Amino acid sequence: MQHMKNKNGFTIIELIMVMIIIGVLAAVAIPRFQDIVIESEVAVEQRILNTIYDGLETYAREQYIANGVRSWPENPFVALSKLPPDYDADLFVLSQMKDRDWIFTGEGNNPTYNLAIAHLRKSDSIAVWKYNPNDGKIEHNGAPFGPINIVHRVNGTGGN
Repeated sequence: MQHMKNKNGFTIIELIMVMIIIGVLAAVAIPRFQDIVIESEVAVEQRILNTIYDGLETYAREQYIANGVRSWPENPFVALSKLPPDYDADLFVLSQMKDRDWIFTGEGNNPTYNLAIAHLRKSDSIAVWKYNPNDGKIEHNGAPFGPINIVHRVNGTGGN
């Protein structure tokens, strides 16, 4: 008796092996993708802070030409010719930020976050830099323009 071997399709073992391989690849790729998202967000923050810094220097030079004295604006975003797309000029409170907002707190009700430039990250944490309108300096942590503080909204922004 002749045994016919008709192999149409895959065996269950082959399908399980493919699923295991796909699972391993996904387990490796997903954390790496999350790291890339975080790194790209940090790069955008650095670019925007660098643009603000350059805008403040231009603003101070223009003030010097016009008035003979270098001065800087109360709000650093005023020095930009083009605002970041997520800048919210009407918002001053960190706890009310949404959708990757950029804000300037001004003289708020919380001294810790007065005169702060803040960005809401995708991870729902808020990166904070301090701005001094007396000398136009942006306080940052390391180069290039790392935030001086990262606040998770869950553990409190103290009402600001």
